[in-house]
Amino acid sequence: MGVLLFLGILLPVVRSQTKDDSKPPQQAPEFYDDPKFTVSDVADPTSLGGHGSNATAATRQSLAEDVQAIKGQSTSAPTNKRDLENALQRDPVNAHLHHQLAELEEHSGNAIAAVKQFQRAAELDPSEQNLLDWGSELVAHGAAEPAGEVFTKGHRLFPRSVRMLVAMGTAWYLRGSYEQAINSLCDASDLEPNNATPHLFLGKILVAENVSGERVRNTLKRFASLQPENANANYLYALSLWKQPSSSQDARVVSQVEALLQKSMRLDPQFGPAYLQLGSVYSEKQDFPNALITLKKASELDPNSEQAHYRLSQVYRHLGQTENAQREMHAYREAARQHQERMAREQHSKQVFVYAPQAADRPDVPK
Repeated sequence: MGVLLFLGILLPVVRSQTKDDSKPPQQAPEFYDDPKFTVSDVADPTSLGGHGSNATAATRQSLAEDVQAIKGQSTSAPTNKRDLENALQRDPVNAHLHHQLAELEEHSGNAIAAVKQFQRAAELDPSEQNLLDWGSELVAHGAAEPAGEVFTKGHRLFPRSVRMLVAMGTAWYLRGSYEQAINSLCDASDLEPNNATPHLFLGKILVAENVSGERVRNTLKRFASLQPENANANYLYALSLWKQPSSSQDARVVSQVEALLQKSMRLDPQFGPAYLQLGSVYSEKQDFPNALITLKKASELDPNSEQAHYRLSQVYRHLGQTENAQREMHAYREAARQHQERMAREQHSKQVFVYAPQAADRPDVPK
């Protein structure tokens, strides 16, 4: 089986962001060195195994899919593959044609051919869009490390691109580098504090991981203050406060968290995560009657919520309702089983690139 050989992603020398990306290059770009990034095959996903907790695995999959969304949809009209290949024979350094062929191969399920064409388009014309498309294709097929290199170099070329920072943060998270991921997303928020995208990505990480710090809290506090009528903004700020060490022992913090979650629920009565989190807060306070009300609502809004069923089981147990506790524990186990099976099916159908870094000591390759 072939491998994806990652010998260092070597993009063109940084150019001015005011350059006209709509014009195709007239000559081969200047590289630090020849690009040496090749794809020859995909791995059998059943042999790769899983990594991390169920919550982490689900969040990684969700964020990898979200990266595909932030890169945007193609506006190119469908093109015949043979016509594209003939056009490329006449004009082999036309980045737009390579990009069109990449999209055609992607939609046809030819992952290896697609990533090669996305790479070539980015080498010839390292525009923000071409780099995002190349890196996103790598993310989609489990190659987070080389995708991170693409996005990092893209950030150097386009330091004010929120999309590039969000994609770079996602790549860091997929590699298990949570601090770098959070910093990238907070940097994106600093560029556009009113842009919901960096905060939504940050929120997904916050839900899955026990990571919270002053910068995260300040970032989400600012977002909530800029969008006070946004249910999710209030929820995310509450979550960042609750994730502080010993937050449940601080009456002032608990009161603030409750107020933010209740406001979130008022703003959007169908917003399940706020009910789930408030139910967790009530459970921690041993206010089981209120915990029961909010967690039942969370379960109604999302019958497949593993956490809602599990926490309901614990609340019923504390209230002495053994039969209800057993019913909710059964629902939790069934939801967890279905979730694991669904993720296994998706993983099995996924074409996963295998890659091997072979230029780790290069000074131009970020560690």
